[in-house]
Amino acid sequence: MRFKLASLTLAAVLAACAMNAPPAKAQACDGQAKPGMHEAEMDFGMLDRSYKVYVPKNWDEKTRRPLVLGLHGGFGTGQIFNEQTRAAEQADKYNMLLVLPDGRLKSWNAGTCCGAAAKFGVRDVDFIEALVEAVSAQYCVDKSKVFATGFSNGAMLSHRVACEKPGLLKAIAPVSGGIMSECKNGSAVSALLIQGRDDPRIFWNGGTFDDTYRPSMREVVSALARRNGCAEQEKAVSKSATGVECRQRTGCDGHPITYCGVDKVGHQWPGGKSYWVDELGPNTRAFDATAEIFKFFADQAR
Repeated sequence: MRFKLASLTLAAVLAACAMNAPPAKAQACDGQAKPGMHEAEMDFGMLDRSYKVYVPKNWDEKTRRPLVLGLHGGFGTGQIFNEQTRAAEQADKYNMLLVLPDGRLKSWNAGTCCGAAAKFGVRDVDFIEALVEAVSAQYCVDKSKVFATGFSNGAMLSHRVACEKPGLLKAIAPVSGGIMSECKNGSAVSALLIQGRDDPRIFWNGGTFDDTYRPSMREVVSALARRNGCAEQEKAVSKSATGVECRQRTGCDGHPITYCGVDKVGHQWPGGKSYWVDELGPNTRAFDATAEIFKFFADQAR
C-alpha cells in the first residue's frame, strides 16, 4: 500500500531552519495495521521522502511497541539495507516496528562525511525526527523506545541524530561508521558499535579516506563515553575463537557503551549479505550483527 503523510506545512518548511516541525498526534492504538512491508512517502522540505515500514507478524495495535530505524549505507536504499541485514526477521522475533527510510541521492548528510546529501546540505537529521513523528501517528509506537541502527554513511547519521536530537533515540547501534562532533547537553545515549578490524573505508585505528578523516573506534567510543559520563575503565564482555571481541565501558550512568571488533572483516555488515568484496573486503558467518543489535535493543527496551 502507498500513503502520503504531510508532516510540515509550507510555512513550517520555510521556517524549518529556525524551528522543528510540530509533534504529530499520538496514535490511539486502535487501528488495524497489516503485517508485512509497506511503502510510504511523506512531504518534507518541499521534497517527497520515501521509506518502507515493516509491520511484524505478531504486531498488536493495542500495545505500544518499539520502533527501529534502519539507515542504509551510501549508494543504498531502505530495501537494500533489509536485504543486507535481514532486519525484518529480527523485527518479527522481537515484535518491533521496522522503518527503512531512503536517503536523498542514495546518501545521508551525516555532517562531516560524505556523499551528495552532505554536499547539498540535505536536512536529514530533521527528516528523521519528522519521520518518527509521522510513523508514530500511523502506528502504535512507544516513542520512549525509538532505536536506530545503520551501516557506513547510515551509521554516521545515527550518531548525528543522537547528538543533535537528544531524547529522540533511546539507543543506537552503528555498524562501520562513526563521527565525532560537538553535541547538545543531554545527548547521552546507549550504544552498541560493531566494525570489521580490516575495514578499508572506516579504519579501525582511524585515518583519512577520500579526503575525509574517519575517526578510530577508540576515538568514537571515548567521545560517547564523555557524553554518557562513563569511567575511563573498560572490560571485556566476550571474546570468541572466531575473532570477535566485545568490550564495554564502565560506570556509564544508565547509558552503556559496548563495542565489538570482528577480525578479518572489511567494510561489510558482519553476518549479512556481502557487497563488492574485491573492493570492500571479506565478511564472516561467525558473527550475526543484526541478531546482536536487536538483542541489544530488546534489552534497552525493558
